[in-house]
Amino acid sequence: MYHYMKREIEIWINSNYKLLHNNVCRITSHPDKSSDLLHICLESFIRLPDSRQQQMFDDSKIEHFITSCCNLQFKSATSPYYYQYKKQRSNENEYVDWRHDFGDDEPSEYDEICDCVFENIDSLHWYTKRLVEEKYIQGLTYDELHLKYKINKNALSRDIHLGIDELREKCLINKK
Repeated sequence: MYHYMKREIEIWINSNYKLLHNNVCRITSHPDKSSDLLHICLESFIRLPDSRQQQMFDDSKIEHFITSCCNLQFKSATSPYYYQYKKQRSNENEYVDWRHDFGDDEPSEYDEICDCVFENIDSLHWYTKRLVEEKYIQGLTYDELHLKYKINKNALSRDIHLGIDELREKCLINKK
């Protein structure tokens, strides 16, 4: 019975793909990236339990689910779409400083603070240093850190913020 229902859902997705893509284009304003965002959300839908998919199909809620998912993925700074398309990173896995593209070769206050952070990060406790690097340089989310280390997300957040506060104190207060 589920195989027949799955086939109905597949037919619905195929027949409404263009509509879904147009909805996503309105969200992103980038037709070339809209397909990837749509595919991420279609994958989320496909991973739902069969009973949930069927309920959405019966209630005509698939379009709403996928469009809402795309909207959340596009706006969330922790989504797979964000890490793939919106977060600019260089090959060295450090943030790209896009301001240098505009000919600003003078060291700015921002550059001085970044240099100070990278000089002082080694002064953090090894555990805090690792968490700060993995969160802000490698771009891992709290969920990914939680899964990797099996540490409560609140504890991770607290320890990362303590490290950031220590760096802020060294780099911003010493500047004044």
